[in-house]
Amino acid sequence: MASTAQNRRKTHSELQDKLNAMFMNVRLFEKGIKQFSDKDIQLQLSKYLLKTLCTEITNEIFSYVAQENMIQYDQAKELSPEVRELCMFMHVYTLLPGNIYVMYLKSSTPFPY
Repeated sequence: MASTAQNRRKTHSELQDKLNAMFMNVRLFEKGIKQFSDKDIQLQLSKYLLKTLCTEITNEIFSYVAQENMIQYDQAKELSPEVRELCMFMHVYTLLPGNIYVMYLKSSTPFPY
């Protein structure tokens, strides 16, 4: 049991270090983006930053939370917003009382994706 707690602390610490480094990169890139005088270029670079590094941060957090809550997903595939939302959607439904979850599964209501 102590080994498990120690592994969780180590994993949490590693995630924290990785996220701190990524966040510092985002802040540095934001400062660099502000150096461009053209507002259109600033907007394009900001969107690119959100789609790349900020998405990577989101995926790291999602992966950690999924691991902690034993949510299964294909780690080889890229985690699109739809995949993240579907995994969380499925997890919430499994937390509902059994009869509601079973009634949902038997219904013809499709998943949102």
